Amino acid sequence: MDRKAVVVKSWDELDDALRVRELVFQIEQNIDRNIDIDEMDTIPSLATHFVIYQGDKAIATARGFEKKKGIIKLGRIAVLKKMRGEGVGSDIIAFAEDHYRRLGYFKIHIESQEHAIPFYQKVGYRVISEVFMDAGIRHRLMEKEL
Repeated sequence: MDRKAVVVKSWDELDDALRVRELVFQIEQNIDRNIDIDEMDTIPSLATHFVIYQGDKAIATARGFEKKKGIIKLGRIAVLKKMRGEGVGSDIIAFAEDHYRRLGYFKIHIESQEHAIPFYQKVGYRVISEVFMDAGIRHRLMEKEL
């Protein structure tokens, strides 16, 4: 079945993104909804959201926002469990990177959960921090030049 990546432009698409995050972060990883959902999800001008659909079903999401001039923070990257290992994670990241590259950004930061570091390294990110805790989970800051 064909996959399609979109920049979220409607409330329905945002709902699809949030549903993927609910399944991955809130249900699978037991992260409190009040930690996962924040103002970046409720005020459209604060962040750009991305979704990959397979047919009409959302299977992956990410969101990004300008951290400082020229640098994007990409986060809330989530792929449905049954779709992992099929290149969907790489696809959502590449789609977001292309979007920001076209807008003139030169670097992306990702706060990666420790278990996901090898995945992000495969798609070109490098660790630039020590371990820090977020939502009770060990993370490290990673970056990639665009």
